[in-house]
Amino acid sequence: MILAASDTPASGLWMVLLVLCLVTLSLMLVRIRRGRRPAGPNPSIRRELNAMRGRSELHRSGDELLIQLEEMARRINAQVDTKFAKLDRVVMDADERLARLEAALSRADRLAAVGSTSGQSESSDAGAQEAPARAEHPRDTRHAGVYDLADAGKSPVEIAERLGMPLGEVEVILNLRNFR
Repeated sequence: MILAASDTPASGLWMVLLVLCLVTLSLMLVRIRRGRRPAGPNPSIRRELNAMRGRSELHRSGDELLIQLEEMARRINAQVDTKFAKLDRVVMDADERLARLEAALSRADRLAAVGSTSGQSESSDAGAQEAPARAEHPRDTRHAGVYDLADAGKSPVEIAERLGMPLGEVEVILNLRNFR
């Protein structure tokens, strides 16, 4: 208001001086405010930020580990399923062979019974006594070698190699022996 009232050249100088003072004052206020602020983020904020980054990395690595574990579990389940399928086939094969063996033994017993009625009394009595023993333990006579080696402390691998049999067959024979 004072400046507007005067029209002298000195009043223009006053105006320039006033503007310079205002600019200088505002620059000083800006510098003072900047001086109060720390140069970077607060150290506690930095620690929290680093901790959050670490937790984030832990979450990512944990997620990756879970994915790897799930994949491994799927692979193991597939392998177990395959082994069970193979085992089922082996058991079915063993059951079929056992049924064939029992049928052959019953035929042999019938033939022995027919031969004993034809007049061979002494030999038929001996055959009649052996037939029930064979019918009672048909697997003992067929797999005696496997049982003898197992009783001698040989492993299934050693038994299979010595008798020239597949390892799976030796294991099935030994397992069937345990179920009697």
